Amino acid sequence: MFYRSVFLVLIIGLISCSQEKISIAGTIEKIDQNFVNFDKRGNFSKEVLLNKENQFVISSDSLKKGYYTINNIVIYISPGFDLKMKIQGDKVLFDGIGAEENNFLQKSKLIYDRYQTTSSAFDDLIKKNLKDYKKDIHTEIEELKRLLNSSDFDNNFVSAERKKLEVFPVLALTTYADNYGVNQDAFKKAKFMISQAKGDEMRQPEFRKKMDSLRKETFRNKLPKKKIDSLKSIVDKDININDSILFFGESLVLNTIIENKLRHYASKNRRADTINKRFFLPNQYYYKTFILDSFTYPPLREYYLYKTSITGINGSTGVFRENFRQFYLKNSVDKNYINVVEQVIKEAKKIEVGNPSPVFENYENVLGGTSSLVDFKGKYVYIDVWATWCVPCKREIPYLKELEEEYKNSTIEFVSISVDKIEDRDVWKKYINKEQLRGIQLLADHDFDSNFIKSYAVKSIPKFILIDPDGNIVSSSAPRPSDMRLKKLFVSKGIVKEQS
Repeated sequence: MFYRSVFLVLIIGLISCSQEKISIAGTIEKIDQNFVNFDKRGNFSKEVLLNKENQFVISSDSLKKGYYTINNIVIYISPGFDLKMKIQGDKVLFDGIGAEENNFLQKSKLIYDRYQTTSSAFDDLIKKNLKDYKKDIHTEIEELKRLLNSSDFDNNFVSAERKKLEVFPVLALTTYADNYGVNQDAFKKAKFMISQAKGDEMRQPEFRKKMDSLRKETFRNKLPKKKIDSLKSIVDKDININDSILFFGESLVLNTIIENKLRHYASKNRRADTINKRFFLPNQYYYKTFILDSFTYPPLREYYLYKTSITGINGSTGVFRENFRQFYLKNSVDKNYINVVEQVIKEAKKIEVGNPSPVFENYENVLGGTSSLVDFKGKYVYIDVWATWCVPCKREIPYLKELEEEYKNSTIEFVSISVDKIEDRDVWKKYINKEQLRGIQLLADHDFDSNFIKSYAVKSIPKFILIDPDGNIVSSSAPRPSDMRLKKLFVSKGIVKEQS
């Protein structure tokens, strides 16, 4: 058994003697936050804290049978389950009572994932002709059906999984329609060029010429539009997006189709707005109309109203944030979701632009002694919240070094605050020395539980914050160093480079 003792138990709901207890114990190898999300669609969403060994326990005798997610990993639980799980990146290992159902879910996911554009196997699959592609799908689905029918699974689980298997080929065929004949090498080359572009490079004629050439190379052998439309038409014919079994079964097919429909609707309406020279608006602004018009199954409607609104609220400020709030309260009747939205709004208002910034005091400085936010009063402060184990954080370091060099001796200080654990102080110091990190390097006093980190609602990293010389918030979610919008923000605030 890989499970060791833990000190944190989440008790959900009221104690009931009439139902067997459900227990889920897990460990997670690497994570950029100090909790896992435990969710059930249309029911609740909880944050379960991890202990110092990245372990968690969820124990309850009021949880209902069905599908749940832990950090987007779909699991199935039923009264009496005593489930152990070990999360190792994309791999999840299950043991204990309930492991069979959940190992089946992982086996299904591996097959589903093969037909996603991000899969390493996808390039070879998509080169096949349609007949062979369909044959591969049929073979793999039949194998899963055989396993489903030959195992002693819960009846509700079997029913839901059988329906999910029936609709999977529909998604696989739409993926084929969109990607057959697409030159994946040219497509990846174009994505890489965009990811490496700096400053205004993407606007330069030479860059645009190369991108246009790659675009033509990418789509030269794509299927004719008539064939694409024919293959994709089966989605609306064969799948009801308001299907309750697929919704509560956390169906990958339903999730993907709904997300595709939302993005398509937003893209189409944004193009119309661009032609009419309207202000650029986020996708969630357009999702609202589609959700109200198309989602008739109440739990699904409530879930996507909440999901869209909470994303819009977290990604906007001022009048736009209030617009999302009012839209949500006008159209939602789910009290649990409403309470969460109101709490998020309340916390977000504390770190609105212009408000005094939360402060940090006496954070350990890698050069010796301690530093506090007040030490930098009189200058702008660009804060990078990061950790030595965070890969996305490390990708930003070269860009941050360039900024620090460009703006040295200017009106801004660059402060990096690590949320590495205190006991990993030596790892933090060694990494700074090895990578020759510049700027002011500080270690938060209680990693993610530090007051400053919690005040800015830092749930994942990297996180960037800009504070003005008076200690007021310019942006609680500032652009990354690699984002060309950051320098524009600096210019708008009068932050000037050192004059040579």
